[in-house]
Amino acid sequence: MAHQGRPRTCGMRFSVVDALAIVVAAVGTALLWPLSPELAILVPFTLGHFFLFCNVFRVRRLPELVWAGVFLLNAGAWLLNGSFSWLGVCAVQLPLTAFLLWRETRMPWYHGVMCRRWNARHIEAYLRGEI
Repeated sequence: MAHQGRPRTCGMRFSVVDALAIVVAAVGTALLWPLSPELAILVPFTLGHFFLFCNVFRVRRLPELVWAGVFLLNAGAWLLNGSFSWLGVCAVQLPLTAFLLWRETRMPWYHGVMCRRWNARHIEAYLRGEI
């Protein structure tokens, strides 16, 4: 099956919109910090993961949604418990992040950073739209 539409690309990507999002997140974090450091950390934590998944490793949508769902449940549970802890949130989220990235980089459709090395057998077929 040939791929139609824009040509597929591989490797890390970065755009002006990405740069603007990082600047806005930095400003938002700085503005939120005096009000609530825990809340302020939410901005770079979530944007950092979004950037990591979408721009660096270019993870498929389903693993992104799994990560987001677990994050909402994880952070929500800490909030409902009345003792929010970034250490507790990270104890769940960071191993999940590592697992999802590890798994994604071993798939034939992997097309993120280092794909020509880690997915050398399949990257050309992916770029042609065969995978």
